[in-house]
Order: sequence, then C-alpha cells, then structure tokens
Amino acid sequence: MAAGSASRFRARSKSVPDMVKLELNDDDDTLENTPTRVSKHQHLLYPGLKSAGKRKRDDSPNSKTDRPPAVDASSTKSTSRPYAPPNRPKVQRAPIARKFVVNTRMTSRPAEAYIEYNPLKMYKRSDLATLVYTFDLVKQCVQAIKTGHDRELKFSVLRRRLHQMEFYDFIEDILMVKSKLLEDQGFPAIFDDPNFPFDLRADALLLFRRWATRQWDPHLLRGIVTKMGTNSKEKVFSTKSLDKNYSFKVPASYHGEGDLVNGQWWPLQICTIRDGAHGLAEGGIYGQVAQGAYSIILSGGGYADIDEGDTIQYCGTSGEEDKLTAFTERMLESFRLKKSVRVLRSAGLAGKHSNYRPVKGIRYDGIYHVTGYELLDKGTSMYRFTLDRCPGQDPIRYQGEEVRPTEEELRAYNKIEGYLKPSGVGSSGLSSLSIAWLPDDLGDTLKQKPFDKHRAGKATSSKQKRSFRDHAAIVKKLDVKPKKPDHSPPVGSTLTSPIVTICVGPEQRLFAAHEDILSHSPFFAAICRGQFLESSSKRINLPEELPEIFSSVLEYLYKGDYYPRLFHNKRRNIWELEEDSVKNNTESTVYSHSAGQLLLKDSMVYCTAERYGLDELKRLALRKQGLQSGIQCSIILASARYAYANTPNSDSKLRAHYLALIIRSRSTFKRSGTMQMEMEQGGTMFFDLFVAICNHMANMYVT
Repeated sequence: MAAGSASRFRARSKSVPDMVKLELNDDDDTLENTPTRVSKHQHLLYPGLKSAGKRKRDDSPNSKTDRPPAVDASSTKSTSRPYAPPNRPKVQRAPIARKFVVNTRMTSRPAEAYIEYNPLKMYKRSDLATLVYTFDLVKQCVQAIKTGHDRELKFSVLRRRLHQMEFYDFIEDILMVKSKLLEDQGFPAIFDDPNFPFDLRADALLLFRRWATRQWDPHLLRGIVTKMGTNSKEKVFSTKSLDKNYSFKVPASYHGEGDLVNGQWWPLQICTIRDGAHGLAEGGIYGQVAQGAYSIILSGGGYADIDEGDTIQYCGTSGEEDKLTAFTERMLESFRLKKSVRVLRSAGLAGKHSNYRPVKGIRYDGIYHVTGYELLDKGTSMYRFTLDRCPGQDPIRYQGEEVRPTEEELRAYNKIEGYLKPSGVGSSGLSSLSIAWLPDDLGDTLKQKPFDKHRAGKATSSKQKRSFRDHAAIVKKLDVKPKKPDHSPPVGSTLTSPIVTICVGPEQRLFAAHEDILSHSPFFAAICRGQFLESSSKRINLPEELPEIFSSVLEYLYKGDYYPRLFHNKRRNIWELEEDSVKNNTESTVYSHSAGQLLLKDSMVYCTAERYGLDELKRLALRKQGLQSGIQCSIILASARYAYANTPNSDSKLRAHYLALIIRSRSTFKRSGTMQMEMEQGGTMFFDLFVAICNHMANMYVT
C-alpha cells in the first residue's frame, strides 16, 4: 500500500481529522493531495468528487483519431465471427404491463447523513465496546510485530474482525470519535505499517475511507434501485439503476487506481459504477475519446481471452471490415498513449481456464499497461491486446486467507441473491416477493393468490438472533449468569455444515464437529479455509493436544460452558461450581505427558484458548480456577510454570493470578520443599514474583 495513498486520509488530531482535497493530474495519472482545514462542525465530512460534463464523442470514420494500419480492402468481407460471440438477433420486446420496486435491504435501518457531531447523542455501550475491542486488537497486533510472538494468530483474529466490520449497521459519528478507529493508532496504524499483511492493509484502508466520508450504510446494493415486473406476455423481468439521490457516487473517468484498493469486491457490475471502478453497466471496456480506456472487465461471453494473472490477452469488440468499434479504438489509444488500465475480473470467467476469477461478483485486481496487440480476424477487425500488470502492486487476492470475496461478503450476497434473479413465468414468478413491497394496485391483484406465508409481517415477527460480536458484552464481567455464546450459525445452516474430523493426542482420539462451529475460532477458521478449499475429506490432526482439554474446548463452542459448569447460587448470591465436581477434585486436574505430572485443568484450558483465539473461554477458565480449593502446592507450582511456558509475555491475567496466589498464601509456600526446588531452578516466573512482592511491600508501606 503506497504511503502517499494513506496520508491523504490520515486523521491528524485525536478528535478532528484533516480533510483532503483530491486533484487529478492528467499528466502523470497520479492523485495529488492538498490538505486543507475544515470547521469543527464539519470534521469527518469529505467533499465528494463532482462528475465532469460528458464529452461529445466522435466515433465517425472521418475522426482524426489515430488508427492502426488499414486492412487490405481487396480482401473478401467475412461474415463469420470466429473470435467473438455471434450477433444477437433483434427481438421485439413486449410492452411493460406492471412494474414495482424490490426491497433487497437486510439492515434494520438505512444509513443516516449526519451533518455535525453531536456529543450528547445516545448510543449503545455494546456497540462502542465492539469498536473498542477492534482498537485493542490493532494494538495487540502492533505489539506482536515488535515481539514476534503469535503474529499469525493475532493477524488472523484481526482479519476476521475486519471482514465482519464491513457489515456493521450501527456505525455513526459519535462511535467513530469515541472508539478512535480513525486516528493514528486505529486503522492508519494498519495500512501505514508495511509489517502488516497486504490484505489487512487494504481492508483497513477501505473501511477507513468509507467511514471517514460517512458512508455508514453496509448494504451491498447501497445506492442501487432494483425494479421487477412483468410484461404483456407475463414474463418476469428485472432492472437495476443508480439512485439519483445517492450522494457518494464516484466518477470512473480517470486513469490509475484512484480510491480503490486491491481486491475490492462488488456483487454486480452496476455497483462498480457507484464506486468509480468501471463506467458501464454492460460492456467490458470503458474509456473516452483521445484518453484511451480507463478500465476493462474480464468476463465470459465467447471472446478469445487468455488470463494468466499478471499477463492478460484481452480481445476488443468485433466490428466490420476496415471499421473499428469505439471500444477497440480506446484500447489502441491506451497502447499509444501508454495509459494505465484498471482490470476487474468477473465470476463469468468460470467457462474459461482461469484460476484468478472470483467465486461470485466482480473483483478489482490492479493496474495494467497495454504492451502490444495483434489482429486476429480481418473481416471483423478483431484485435487482441496484451496487458501486463504494473510492478510494485500487492498480489492478486484469489486464494488463501486474503481471498476476496470473503465469507461474510458471500453470506450477505446469498441473502439478497434470491431477490435479484426472479424465476418462473407469469404472475406465479412473483410468489417469493412480499406484498408489503408492492404498489397498492398491484398488491390488491396479487392478494387474490395464496401468498400468506410470504407476507413481510410474518417474516419480520421472528426474534432476531444476537450477533457474534455482542458476545463480549454478555460474558465480559462474569458477574452475570454466563449464557450460551451465540456461536451457532443462522437457523438451518448447522444441519448443512460439513462435518470435520479431528484427531487429537498421540493416541489419535477422534472428535467430530461442524465446520461452522469450529470456524468461530480464528485458529480453526484459518485451517478450514486453507485446507478444505478443494478437499472432500475434512480432517484435522492435533497430535500435541490433550483429548480431555480439547473436549472441554469443543463443549464450550457448542454449549457456552464446559464441565464442571459454573452456576449462580441465588441463596448466597455467589458463583459456584457443580457440587459433584467440588466433592471430587479429580475433575480439577489433568495429567500432562509433557510435564509428567498433574496440572490444573482450567490453566490448560486457558492456554489452549489462547492458541485458538477464544478470549471469552479464557475469562471463563480463569474465573473457574479462582473457585478451586484443596489443591496441593506442587500442582499449583507446576501449573504456574506451565502457564508461563504457554502464554505470551504480554499476558496479564493467568500469570498475575498465580503470582497473587503465591503472595497471598506465602506462609504455606515458604514451607514447601517444592517451592524451594522451583526457586533454585529459577526462570521468568520467579523474577516476576520478586517484582510483585516488591510492589506489594511498597503498597503496604504507603498504606
């Protein structure tokens, strides 16, 4: 990610970021930034780019535009199109009988345009806690980069969080100011640091630009109006157009990357017009006379295109003998003027040999230069152009953890896909639409048919499931009854989720779990995405894990707790463990083959949760361990050494728990022979214990 690109949107102060004015330099195809100040009542508000007036195009044969060498006129005029799809016959369309707007929005409310920041505006604490948690994740990743400990795990957690944040529907000015995500230690700390993975830098920059310009609406089709209807022959049709009142539209008539980021994804081609990536709702080449092509889309359609990633063989459009089409001329102008071209790939490449296409939709894959061309067919003036990817760009995001579209994007697109592709002929093809979305006159007509089960009232009356991001607010303090975390996928998806087999321990004990459930752990989510992308046998090997500990982790993922369970004693108003487990202390310890002795089960669960990225499980295990009693000193000291060996140096919970326990029970530990032997061996734990004792004595002296 270029540093100049990031500096244009940097928030300089803690509350009021600078505004930048984007200016396009036609000479070198770069964006210059001229920082200016804005009033305190208009911070975070960036002016949109006004579309330039349309230029009159001259596509006549007498135009002075440079042309390729003329084709020999004596050659026989060909009527075949060997390198292009056949011409579509002109069909007389039936007149429209009725037409109505389709509501594809899944968010609870539309985006609001806030004119000024109101510090007294009400907001939910859980929403702010969700954003602050992301801010803390960024700081943890920065610390992991410095120490080199658990870098990939921290990056995986942050990557999943950024993908989820793209669809947060509660973002507003006051939350942005209080969470500080737009300040230097928030998103800019990611995309300004080259030590972060390139996909994290791109995703953070994309979110920063959207929220800095107050584009709160997370809907995939924001700014798009979808209309459906039937014609006089009772055939269903659909149309999509840009909303005239949408204020965030960006013009696409420019060379270079602009405000796009590598891997940016859209569900439909019309969405690329909204964000300034492409300028045509239909057509693969967009440009202007004497300026060349601005962007192209690789898609299906019968053209002789060849996609090799960094090198592309891209066909123009077929015309007539001695007469080029306007699209082919734009590509030739880009070759002569040496202008860069934006390249987007479509899922329509499925019919061709391309490993770089997205699964669905359209993805932006960087800047290319037209380096050559060849004439394929004289009769149709079909040219094929060679495009090479400009050096210095991030890799194409078509595989691995950085792949786009993300799981969240595909999930959001699947929700609205049914409304975008009507099926059936006649009025029965509209049976899946809600009557509440139809005009009054059309609704009265359709109500004569049995659509009761599709009414919006029944669809919206069901209780909305709590999102996974709200789980931190449920079990954060643990002074309320821990509920089952909302790790379960949407209704019905668990039944269709693939089953993953996990082989645990040296004895290869087998466990089975749903992939959707395991994916709530960043550790297993990364394995599932990387290993199972094209694999039919889903199997994970954990040879160094203990089956007893993994069983507790799996039980937590499904039930929100593990044995012995935590319950609230209403009579005494305290939290306790199950009575049967308290009577028998064998459940509180597990034999570790690596340590060669018994260790506290909750400490091992805590360390395992640290590896798997389950923060809420760490809090639960720490609370349960504080309720244990009657444990031998040797087991406590061995568990403390195990905790120091399996937690990062930045851990301030489990390590501090053992230090406080030893200081509080110092009269017992100073008589222990095991304590003396452990201190003679030394280590980081006993240095921390020395510092903790010094601090304890200093506090006593002050008191």
